[in-house]
Amino acid sequence: MASITKVQLRERVARHLRIYAKDLPLDAADAENIDRAIDDARAELQEKGLCWWAETAIPQSVAFALTLVVAAQACIGVGKAGQGYESGDVDGRARLADLKPPTDITTVAVDFF
Repeated sequence: MASITKVQLRERVARHLRIYAKDLPLDAADAENIDRAIDDARAELQEKGLCWWAETAIPQSVAFALTLVVAAQACIGVGKAGQGYESGDVDGRARLADLKPPTDITTVAVDFF
């Protein structure tokens, strides 16, 4: 399974918030704000049972949903509050819940007579 790093997630969030372009460096304060939002979102999602991946390897399958969640949290600190990014939190969490592997999987032993 392909994965992305925290740095790649930061860049995705910055592009989503329209504060980053490949030809210009991301402002250090904005990068710090996004990194803090990534860490906060991860901690909260873990607490709610919606984070099942390692901190250093974010599955490609959750990248879009996680980008929405982190952008919703980071938008205030980067001056993008009130521009609709906050609504991505609900959609992102719903997508993560849909992607989460079930924890109540049980192995059923079949007896043949």
